[in-house]
Amino acid sequence: LALRQSLWNIKIEVSKVEQNPETASTEELYEKLNYFLKENLYFLFYKDCETVERFVEEVLRTNSKSDLVPILHRFGAYLETLFGQVNMRVLLANHPFEYPSQEV
Repeated sequence: LALRQSLWNIKIEVSKVEQNPETASTEELYEKLNYFLKENLYFLFYKDCETVERFVEEVLRTNSKSDLVPILHRFGAYLETLFGQVNMRVLLANHPFEYPSQEV
């Protein structure tokens, strides 16, 4: 449950920064990514850990917000797929995800 919620939070944060790179806070995104790596990464399957770590590395070392947008777009697509895969785990069958209403 923690993994799924954390993936959702990261996905939302990545989308925010991707859509408004000049106004959105990259600091908040960096904070959430670092927290995910420390607290939730180990819940993923091994092959997914490596991919997530590479994406996070790329995001954290990119200084230009204009260079960050295409990386975030790819990362967001990956997170969407990963979120769907995690949602299909048998362990979560009796725990449907309640999508929070997104603030505009």
